[in-house]
Amino acid sequence: MSSLNEEITVVGELSPDGQNLVISNSFRAKRLWKHLQGTQLEITFKKFYRKRSLAQNRYIWGVCVPDVIRFLVDTTGVEHSKEAVYSFLRTRVIGNEMWVETIDDQDIIFLSGKRFSQMNTKEFSDAVEKIVLYYAERGLKIRLPKPKTNNFITDYEQDAA
Repeated sequence: MSSLNEEITVVGELSPDGQNLVISNSFRAKRLWKHLQGTQLEITFKKFYRKRSLAQNRYIWGVCVPDVIRFLVDTTGVEHSKEAVYSFLRTRVIGNEMWVETIDDQDIIFLSGKRFSQMNTKEFSDAVEKIVLYYAERGLKIRLPKPKTNNFITDYEQDAA
């Protein structure tokens, strides 16, 4: 690894006096630094945002979408696919734009905005809040994580009604 042609991201924070960069997981970083000694580096700083977690993915696909599907079956008698409900949440509830363009006589559907999997934790929390409020106004209480749990599927409130 004498020449590094790829981008490596490490997370850390500036010390209170602003003189040092304190790297998280310094053991891994030290192994990397060993191979970079004497190499000129380009260093970029940006504010850290946590990416969406696996627990958040489980929440959308394992709790939120199924709760909405059951609610729609109970209230309309129609069972929609997970993908249809997911797209509905993105467009009608979250507010992402949808448009159709015709290419070579084929209609192609486009969605603006980020998929849930592309959101950081703050964006994801804001989106979930919109979903919960949207359906609360319609009579559905979407299950939320139980306090102090690991957010596994079993760590959510049991009744959605």
